[in-house]
Amino acid sequence: MISFVLLVFTNKTMLAKMLEMFDVEVPYQLFFPSLIVAAAIGLIIVGILALFISHRIAGPLYRLKREIREIGEGDFSKVITLRKNDEFQDLAEVLNDALEKTRQRLASLEEVKKSLEEIERKCSRGKMKSKVKEVRSTVEEICSNFKM
Repeated sequence: MISFVLLVFTNKTMLAKMLEMFDVEVPYQLFFPSLIVAAAIGLIIVGILALFISHRIAGPLYRLKREIREIGEGDFSKVITLRKNDEFQDLAEVLNDALEKTRQRLASLEEVKKSLEEIERKCSRGKMKSKVKEVRSTVEEICSNFKM
């Protein structure tokens, strides 16, 4: 599109033929500078809009990537917040819901670990006690991989 506009306006005879074709009687000397100024203003406006729109998309994507990386490392204490007008608000909300459900499940696992510790203390037989201790150790190891 831009190359067509540049081609048309650099070739004066082509522009004159186009104006003649549409029965437009505008002096070329008045038309050309106005069109150049309008095109320049349009390009500036498009550039500014592109900058703002890209920041509303790239910023939240960067933040989501960073937060998801930390969650992947086991930090489930995160709450993902984005600026009010940022894109991907719905994605952040879905991720926060998933994190909350994961925290609840991990809390349940912590309760299981405490129950197993209590059973281990009350258990008198060696074989049963060692089995409970083994299960408790496994649950404890799983819980230690996560930060809540």
